[in-house]
Amino acid sequence: MLPEGWRHCRMGELFRNRKERGDESLPILSVTMNDGLVDRDELDRKQDSALSAEEHRLVKVGDIAYNTMRMWQGAFGLATSDGLVSPAYVVLKPTEHVRPAFAAYMLEAPRIRHKCWSYSYGLTEDRLRLYFDDFAKIQAAIPSLDEQDRVVRAIQVWDRAVTAVRAMHAATERQASIERMHIFRRLAADKATRFAALDEVATFASGGTPDTTRSEYWEGTTPWITAKDLKGFLVDRSELSISASAQRRLKTVPANTVLVLVRGMTLLRRIPISLTCRESTFNQDVKAILPNRELDSEYLAHVLLSRQSQLLAAVETAGHGTGRLDTGLLGDVEIPVPSLDVQQRVARGLSAIEATTSAYLRRLAQIRSERTELIRLLTEPRSDRNIDCVREKAE
Repeated sequence: MLPEGWRHCRMGELFRNRKERGDESLPILSVTMNDGLVDRDELDRKQDSALSAEEHRLVKVGDIAYNTMRMWQGAFGLATSDGLVSPAYVVLKPTEHVRPAFAAYMLEAPRIRHKCWSYSYGLTEDRLRLYFDDFAKIQAAIPSLDEQDRVVRAIQVWDRAVTAVRAMHAATERQASIERMHIFRRLAADKATRFAALDEVATFASGGTPDTTRSEYWEGTTPWITAKDLKGFLVDRSELSISASAQRRLKTVPANTVLVLVRGMTLLRRIPISLTCRESTFNQDVKAILPNRELDSEYLAHVLLSRQSQLLAAVETAGHGTGRLDTGLLGDVEIPVPSLDVQQRVARGLSAIEATTSAYLRRLAQIRSERTELIRLLTEPRSDRNIDCVREKAE
């Protein structure tokens, strides 16, 4: 039974399929997984198009464009300006029955995303496609336009919080980067500082993956770190943990070990570098760096972070567009090696800034989690919805 003011409908009632040709005066937009619809020129990796403007599809303010191959993963965006999109995208034009902003939030809801997956067709998940005719069959439920407006205003409170915390996190990241640059420039100018290639003062260790068919390997408490866990300076947990029996089959590193991602799509944008907080294992896409006695691990992590530009330039593209950082090139990176006392003082100062950065990152994750739950509560028909209570909490 639906709450008062709600009604059942299908997506075909809420959207029309816009198939208008583009105009060369408009910018080309791309759908991203995390930032919605963005100007293609703003992407880290530029994507040139051989298509003419007329071969692109027109998207207007308030439209929603989605990637047919990734819609089930949430690859869509609400247009805030007119533009052009790939003809491989579907452009949804909201009808008079739905507010564009509410429609975008509704498409983020877990229930609708699952339906997008179930209505997609393909032999394997990487070939699933959701065309408009199938999208139009998806059942949904919507409230009145006035209620949609109230839902949008409530969720926008969390949107503003995400924007604010992201800005603060970015500011502290810039501060840390500037401090690292200044400190290591001063060390380089100091005649007492000697330099050594990384592989002269540290050794590398490789990780692996336990047998995924043996459930007992995945029922432990030892962290098994992968690319998705290398989000901040310190890594103290992982999405997946392994048992003692699985751990014995892998390389285990102690706390305060530097981990560097050497393979993955993330390398096309940045080089994740983290320091373990506890004994951990890691997969084959990650390298552990174990310094000798004259090099402090925490200090080494900051040195490598200061070499982001150099390391990014060394990344090669492997199969399927995956980034790869050659261990030999990583080992050639020049490391300033002052006294251990100096290293530890440098590390303490830079880690204090990183602690603030990490705090903002945790807060951002919390707000995003709250936002996801809020979208689920307010865009799906529930008897316990209370928007006024949500707004009071937000204020």
